[in-house]
Parts: sequence; structure tokens; C-alpha cells
Amino acid sequence: MALFSPLWRTSLQTDFRETSNFQKIFIHKIPESVNISSITSLKNWVQEAILELKVTGLEHRNLIIVKNQRIDIDKYGSAFSYSVKLDGDFPTGIQKNFTLIVSVKKREGSLFPLEILKPINVNTSGAKYIGGVMPIRGKDFYINYVFKNNMFMLSMSTLGFCDYGIPIGIYTTECTEYKENRLNIYYQDLNRDHVDDIIFSGVIEHYCKPRFDRDESQREPIRRQNISIEFLSSKSNLGIYWELKNKDVCAQIPKN
Repeated sequence: MALFSPLWRTSLQTDFRETSNFQKIFIHKIPESVNISSITSLKNWVQEAILELKVTGLEHRNLIIVKNQRIDIDKYGSAFSYSVKLDGDFPTGIQKNFTLIVSVKKREGSLFPLEILKPINVNTSGAKYIGGVMPIRGKDFYINYVFKNNMFMLSMSTLGFCDYGIPIGIYTTECTEYKENRLNIYYQDLNRDHVDDIIFSGVIEHYCKPRFDRDESQREPIRRQNISIEFLSSKSNLGIYWELKNKDVCAQIPKN
């Protein structure tokens, strides 16, 4: 799915579209009273100000924040990333890992639903979109964001391809799984347009015979197949988008 392209023609499951909060990421001002260089001070601010967490009973001791890397974000500027983890006994289904992006110069912070941050190059200067892995209901999906209209807007999501989205990680016991639960993510400028293309590669494992459910005793796959899923970047007057190179992979990926 891309905001800038004809990829809206691809199917996106209604329940994800209606219940997910990840299509727009709002930017929050950080008061002068907050010492951005102090993890403790930043943690206090996140707990009080970042409404996206929406977790009842979240206490200071349940919030773990670790500083990671500096990023030059396209059209936004320099920022630092932090991993945010909710550590405690929270209800099943609540996301527990996020990515916090903080601009020291602008004194702003934004919380992304990314368990794994993997920024993607979008021009020759090294500026990037915020991208990475988002967990939903026992699966992982890849998403990335563009800075536009003073917020971060969803630019691409593997939820928007094929009939049921393209999961890049599966953590439930099903007929079709990925070896080691997840595909590998690579960036490479395959079409030489100075924007990284997105490649997912790995091994699909099949555990069920045709027309049969999975036998619990079936611990080893009946067969394996290698898979490579490539998304090639394109540009329009509205921005950058990524298209699925080979739609035949829709028939190969797990539909659990």
C-alpha cells in the first residue's frame, strides 16, 4: 500500500484498516522542562505525553527506553532513535515494543509502532524514511513513513499487497510457516534510481498434506521452498512508492 501510487488497488483487510492506528504518526512537542539528554526525564515525558501507548496501569518501572542511532530523516532533519519496551504483565494483544524518534533541535518526539527499526535510503544524500517491522496478531509486517504536512504518514505497507497482506514474520503453528519465523530484510538500489528497493528473502516450510489440517506430531516440514519478494521503488509528482515486482509470490506466501 502506498499513499502516492496506484497501489490502493491492492487489497487491505478491513479489520486492519479500521482498527489500526499506524497510518498517521503525530509529532509531540517536548517542553523545555524535559532534559532530552536524560533517559529518566525522557521516560517521564513519554509516559505522560505519548497517548499512542494507551496502556492502563503503565508505571514508570514498566517503561524501558534505550538510545540507538542518529538518523537524517528526509524533509525533516536529524533525529535520534530510541527503542521503547513495555516490561510487565500486560494483556495479550497489546504491543510492547515501539520506536521513539526525537529531534533535539526541534524538541519534538514521535512514537512509531516499529518493533525493529530499519530506515531506508531515499536519495543520494543519505536521507531516509522511517521504516521497519510492525507486529500484528502473531505476524510481522513491513511499513515505512514519509514526513509530510507536519506529521509522518504511511508511505508503504506490506499489509496492502496480495489478498491478505504479505507477512514477513509468522509466530503461530500453521500449515505454512517461515523458517526461523521471519524473512530477512535487505535494501538495494536494483533499478538505480537512487532510492533503495526492498527485498525479503528466506525459506517457506510446508507442514500439511493437501486438504488436511496440520498434524500436531508433524514437527519437520513436508517440503521447503526458497522465496524472494522484491519491491521496486518508483517516483511520481506525489512522491516515492514501491511496487511488488512479481505478483506470483501472492500464491506462495502463507495465508494463515
